[in-house]
Amino acid sequence: MQIIIILGILLALVSLALLKLLMLRRRFWIGVCFILILLLGLVLSFIGYLFSPYRIFDENKPVALIESTPVKAEIYDAVLAIKHLTNPKSRRPEKFLLTGNRWIIEGNILKVKLNKGEINLYRIARIRSGYINPGNLRPFPELAYNLSKRRDILGDFLNKQKLDFIEAFTGTVSYRSGDEKAEFYLYAADSGFRLEKE
Repeated sequence: MQIIIILGILLALVSLALLKLLMLRRRFWIGVCFILILLLGLVLSFIGYLFSPYRIFDENKPVALIESTPVKAEIYDAVLAIKHLTNPKSRRPEKFLLTGNRWIIEGNILKVKLNKGEINLYRIARIRSGYINPGNLRPFPELAYNLSKRRDILGDFLNKQKLDFIEAFTGTVSYRSGDEKAEFYLYAADSGFRLEKE
C-alpha cells in the first residue's frame, strides 16, 4: 500500500514540474496535463492512505503468531505477543500487558475483487482483556489496546455501504484464556479471525 502512496506523491511532484513549465510556456495542453496528473497523484495518495493499515494475506497461511504468557505481577495478569507473518522483514513481536484471565483480538477483513481473482486484506484493530467472572474483579481496569492511531475511514465506509467489488468482514476470535502459556497461529478468512494451536 505504501507503493501506491509513493506513486501518488511522485505524480504530484511531476505535476509541479509541469506547473513550472506551464508558467513559462502558457500552453493549454500543458495545463490539462498538469491538472490530470495532479488529480491522479492525489487520488492514488488518498487510496494508499485508506488501505495503509491493512496487510495482504493468503487464506491458507497464518497471518500472525500469538503467544500468551501468564505473569505474576501486581497489576498485570498476562503478556500477549503478536508477530506478523505477512511481512517477510517482520520486526520483533509487539507485546501487550493484559489484566484479567481472558483476551480477544478484533479487526477487519477486506476482499477486493479484481478481473483475475481477488486481493485479501486484514487489519488487527484491537486487543482487549477481561475477566471470565465479573464477581472476581480486582480493582484494576480491564484493558483495551487500539493498534491503529487513526480512525479506519475505509472500514467505517464499507460497513455502511455495499460495493460489488469489495466485501468487508469484522474479524473477531472468541475469548481465550490467559491463565496458561500458549502459542497460536492467527488466520483470517470470510468467517473472521480464527486461532489454531501451534
